[in-house]
Amino acid sequence: MILAGDIGGTKTNLALFDQAPTAAPRFERHYLNRDQHSFIDMVRHFLWDSGAQPHTVCFAVAGPVRDGRCAMPNLPWIIDAHTIREAIKIDQVALINYVEATARGIFTLSSEQLMVVNPGMPDATGNKALIAAGTGLGEAILFRDSGHYRVCPSEGGHADFALRT
Repeated sequence: MILAGDIGGTKTNLALFDQAPTAAPRFERHYLNRDQHSFIDMVRHFLWDSGAQPHTVCFAVAGPVRDGRCAMPNLPWIIDAHTIREAIKIDQVALINYVEATARGIFTLSSEQLMVVNPGMPDATGNKALIAAGTGLGEAILFRDSGHYRVCPSEGGHADFALRT
């Protein structure tokens, strides 16, 4: 069983899946982050309500992930894979940037689920970009590498852009 989560700046969605998260979830909950005492307490509460013990966890977090750790830009939470492993007794814990997770899922969408914002000259061998506007502004580049796409996430919404002088 897999525990998957989308941890944003304002809300968190958690779900349990019997197999890869392309099937319908077995159990899911949605939380407002401001109502939670801590991230770990929220996960423990979710697992208690579900009555399940997953073997694998993957959380997509709205912030930069370095070495399995994210200091959430819009929350006083530090989400750390090692801390999660110890707190909920699960060995396989992965943290990835939420826009990276979205970019990896793009190729599972049908053409009806996509919308062209600015038509251009299609290039089947070109790179792709993803912009995710929410509490922050996530960005990802999907660049071609030996016939496959690699994902490079970014936290563009937390970078300065305005001229200062």
